[in-house]
Amino acid sequence: MGAAATDVFTALKPSDINFKLTNGKITNLTLNLTLRTTAPNYQNSLIAKLRAMGYNALADQYFKIFYTTQIYKNFLGIITDYINTSFLKKQSNATNEKIKVSIANFINGKANSEQQAIERWDYNLKTVDNDFNKFDIPDITLTLGKQDNKTVVTNILENTLFEKGLRGSFGVSTRFYVIDTSGNKETRIQYLAQSPWQYIDKLNQTGINEARMVIGDLFNKVTFFGNYSERSSFLNFVQTYYTMLGVVSNFDIAIRQEVTTWDIANNLKYKVIGWHDLLKEEQLKLFDKVNEWPGHHH
Repeated sequence: MGAAATDVFTALKPSDINFKLTNGKITNLTLNLTLRTTAPNYQNSLIAKLRAMGYNALADQYFKIFYTTQIYKNFLGIITDYINTSFLKKQSNATNEKIKVSIANFINGKANSEQQAIERWDYNLKTVDNDFNKFDIPDITLTLGKQDNKTVVTNILENTLFEKGLRGSFGVSTRFYVIDTSGNKETRIQYLAQSPWQYIDKLNQTGINEARMVIGDLFNKVTFFGNYSERSSFLNFVQTYYTMLGVVSNFDIAIRQEVTTWDIANNLKYKVIGWHDLLKEEQLKLFDKVNEWPGHHH
């Protein structure tokens, strides 16, 4: 996102930014994003191909759902966190207009006079020797402590993301230097969630080499499958993407949702499959009763 010809979204102007400012903090941040339809990455995208085929409603639905996903919420969270914990700490009397300019500067990527992207964070982090020091990505150094028996971030000693901004990215890979309560130091490479102050334990961190995003666990008494779950926006987003892919490639797509979980005590792994979609798509037939497996007994 920015001023370069390759940026899929045009640079944000202060008039594209809205929020509520109360008691020296901003809330309810909304952004009016505009696609740069001439950008090569946009023209090669599924959205552009769908629109060219006249499937505008499906393309609109994809964007509508994208704005409800954790990816976009994290993006807004990082900006809100920057303003509330950094910018307004230094400029507590800043006007709404000044905050808007600051947000635009924090988000937008720069370009040179030829409209080529400059001063951007590295995003292609392929490495054979696992050496992430060679990449130009933000550094965040933080200390951990205990509060109400929970591990929390107690101090942020360095944060080059807030110093240099998102540089045109929705989210960036970050080098975290974590100092725990015993003084042990650990380096982690992971995507930033909504805030550097939001501690993410090892199990739930978004792995840089895995392209996965944690959207909840199986044991928090929330329905996992179906439209009533807290994960439904992300699942709908993924499903809409594959539906679009099916339209563009002329394939009939059937969606299957599944969850993998472990019984650690007995060292067993379970795969739970959501059968609602499979029945609906006639990918699954239910039988009344199966007495035994008709294979050979050993």
